[in-house]
Amino acid sequence: MGKTALFAISAFIIMGAFYGMNTSSGLLATENEMASNDYQVLARNAALAGFNVAKQKLADNFVVEPSFSGDYHGGGYFVRMQSSAPNQITVTSVGSAELPDGTFQDYKIVAKFEKRSVGSDEVSAAVPQFMEYALISDKDLTLNGNVTIDTVRVVGQDYGAFNANVHTNGKLTVNGKVTVRGFGTYKTTRTFNPNQPSRFFKPYDNPANEPVAKQVPDGIDIPLATMTPAALNAVLPPTITTGSVTLNGNQDFIVKGATRENPYVWYVDGSLTLNGNVKMIGYVIFVVRDDIILNGNVSIKTGIGPSENTLALYACRDVILNGTVDVLWGQIFAARDFTMNGTPKINGNVVVGRKATLNGTPDINYYPPSPALTKHFQPPVALEKIEMITYHEDVV
Repeated sequence: MGKTALFAISAFIIMGAFYGMNTSSGLLATENEMASNDYQVLARNAALAGFNVAKQKLADNFVVEPSFSGDYHGGGYFVRMQSSAPNQITVTSVGSAELPDGTFQDYKIVAKFEKRSVGSDEVSAAVPQFMEYALISDKDLTLNGNVTIDTVRVVGQDYGAFNANVHTNGKLTVNGKVTVRGFGTYKTTRTFNPNQPSRFFKPYDNPANEPVAKQVPDGIDIPLATMTPAALNAVLPPTITTGSVTLNGNQDFIVKGATRENPYVWYVDGSLTLNGNVKMIGYVIFVVRDDIILNGNVSIKTGIGPSENTLALYACRDVILNGTVDVLWGQIFAARDFTMNGTPKINGNVVVGRKATLNGTPDINYYPPSPALTKHFQPPVALEKIEMITYHEDVV
């Protein structure tokens, strides 16, 4: 083979090596870039975890606390609070992820919060705290059998991102195949069988990696004396029926002016029984002096609002669901006991003044309650409100 051919081969080999090195360098750069993005995501998640812890601290007590730090899924966060103006606190949360070379990728979140007085109009635009749970009881809460507590999914709305939390001011007991897509909190004691909280409680959102079931020192106030005709008349004048009432079929309250701004309030001076396929049209509140009972094959539907329920069933005594209650869209308040047997399904939320017991295979799917249907639970004047007025995040 001649020298010219040898030089050509050598040149080809050198060029191949050169392009190979360039290709390898390009792949390495891409891998490094991907790794860099991964560390940035890790640092941001850590910063968010610290930020959410700070938000909870401000919600509990709106004061500047000492700086604090913590770990989150391989990263860490450092948070400080500063007074930026009267009744304003600025929170800075920096998340860090250690790179392979020993340096750190940082990510910073800065937000300013303000505490201010709230007018009565704003009070009516929110639901009371005890209505923010899928299920809450003032006494003991027992979940037995194949119970599922989740959130409602509506097309175009991500309710799956909401936690379906449960709470009791008494003892929390969980047995069997129970799934709660939220946190479980209790004031006194708990009994889980098996004693594995994560087996039962699976919140959708837990950025600070909090315990999924825990004891809380303070209970949540559930007002039990706000459902008399006199109390209702002060804010929501009712239509009063003497004696017990049984309803079947369609109930159109729109013709009676049952709007969100002016819901129809029906006070039943006895018990309320719902049988068969019942459809409630319009924003309606039932306040019942005795029990509310749903028996047999009952399907209670409503003209669903855009992002909230339009039916409220409030009993001054017990609420009992038996048999195969297909789907009940509504928010429920039982001043005494609440019982679900069989295979009923509730899309809404349940508040119980005494004991709550769920047996069989019932489902509760949390759906936001309507503030229009909770006005009589609200205090006449709210005291304070905490708002986030600025927010910024960026790579440091």
